[in-house]
Amino acid sequence: MRYMTDREALLKKLSIAQFAAWELHIFLNTHPDCPEAVKKFKKYTNEARALTEEYESQYGPLSSEQSDGSSWLKDPWPWENVGGAN
Repeated sequence: MRYMTDREALLKKLSIAQFAAWELHIFLNTHPDCPEAVKKFKKYTNEARALTEEYESQYGPLSSEQSDGSSWLKDPWPWENVGGAN
């Protein structure tokens, strides 16, 4: 069994928060007056923003738009398997 690195665990938490925020965004397109959905959307959007900042401060930018290019080209890329197992 292979365990996740801290980097992989943080990226997974970020992905979960982004997914939840996106799904709530879609839900709010058809249910804009649902206060519970608005509250959860704000929660997950803020969580995703904070996790993005945490990830980028520790491991570098997640996209080329947040970089001057030099750090973006350094290995490993965010989706690469840094643990060495396939």
